[in-house]
Amino acid sequence: MSSTLSFMGANFWARDVDWQAPDFESIGRSTRARYEPLATYREAMDELLDVIASFDVEAVDLWVGHLDPAWATDDHVAIAVESISAHGLGIASLAGGFGEDLREFERTCEIAVGLGRPILGGNTAAWDSDRAGVLRLLEQHELRLAFENHPEEHTPADMLRKFGDAPPELVGTALDTGWWGTNGYDAALAIEELAERIMHVHLKDVLKVGEHVSCEFGVGVVPIRQCVRTLLDVGYSGAISIENGNDDVDPSDEIRASVAAVRHWLAGDES
Repeated sequence: MSSTLSFMGANFWARDVDWQAPDFESIGRSTRARYEPLATYREAMDELLDVIASFDVEAVDLWVGHLDPAWATDDHVAIAVESISAHGLGIASLAGGFGEDLREFERTCEIAVGLGRPILGGNTAAWDSDRAGVLRLLEQHELRLAFENHPEEHTPADMLRKFGDAPPELVGTALDTGWWGTNGYDAALAIEELAERIMHVHLKDVLKVGEHVSCEFGVGVVPIRQCVRTLLDVGYSGAISIENGNDDVDPSDEIRASVAAVRHWLAGDES
């Protein structure tokens, strides 16, 4: 199996405050201050992507903190595309939250089209308030929405209820192994049970059940190697996003080790 490995941009969600911000809101303000100004956006993206490109990955999951529909203009989108391409990377997904209502979700769709129509890997409250509108926009813009399982989804059955009768070619899951681990569900089993609806994979390990603290692959409670083996078994051929991002430590060394491990497992090396 030859699968694209992607770097989750949200791994660096606290990078602009040197992993020392007191709360999520402070991190959000600092990230916006860094990436919103158009005059310096290319410089900011080039600096970020210089680092990401060093991780032996083929693609990036472009986190909305680095290209937020709330402030991103078409010029921001064009610069992001140019910078990502110049660094030899593809765009596996646009990752994060996609708005509280249909208007905000529509802007997300417009940005995704400008990026080349990557998977939308995350969540939007518009799904609960106007499901028909979300489906209409997905079809209109030729996009796919992959919901990430979060605290409220404790079993694959919860995800299937979330999808409802939505067409599987439009709606599926960005399966996050870390959140399955946090919620005490076997992530490898979740891959089996949701195989037909997996559009994207966020490969993540967490230290313990009940807490969402990321860690190097193999250190925590998620059966990461078995997850990769199960992805092979079910014939998954999409991108695998390497995810490890907390707010108090630079995860770079752990991510490098995790990328190397996944490459061995994908090659059939059980060591």
